[in-house]
This record gives sequence, C-alpha cells and structure tokens, in this order.
Amino acid sequence: MKKHILMLAAAFAFITAPALANDKSPEEVQKHVDEWFAKADTDGNGTISKAEFTADASAMYDEADTNDDGQLTKAEKLAFKAAKKD
Repeated sequence: MKKHILMLAAAFAFITAPALANDKSPEEVQKHVDEWFAKADTDGNGTISKAEFTADASAMYDEADTNDDGQLTKAEKLAFKAAKKD
C-alpha cells in the first residue's frame, strides 16, 4: 500500500511540476490543476479514481519517454518539462 501511495505522489509531482515551476502565480497554478483535472477525469464525475490517475500518469510517462525504452532519463524529463512550459 505504501508503495502505491509513493508512486501516486511521485506521479502527481511529475504532472504538476510544470505549473509550479518558474514562480507561477496561485491563479496560474490553479488553472493548470483545473485543466489537468478535467483531462484526467475521463468519466466526468468530478473525481479522479486511482485508475484515472494512473492512466494519466502512464500516458505522461510514455510521452516523456521519447525513445520508448521504458526508462525515463533526466534528459528526457527535462526535455518534456521544457516542451510543456506555458
């Protein structure tokens, strides 16, 4: 159970990090979180299930893993972050 909680916390940090970087205002962070929430809430019920959260995190990981080797390097993470800057 602790492993799953840590995995979800890491995935949330990975997802929200672009909004929190570069001294974003609270409004900008809120906008980013709202946009992410709307995208991740695939059934539109106003909550994000563990399955929805995991699916969203997995899709983001796959997008960042540009060489599709199943391993995310620091360079890939930095490139992904740079590409996602607003």
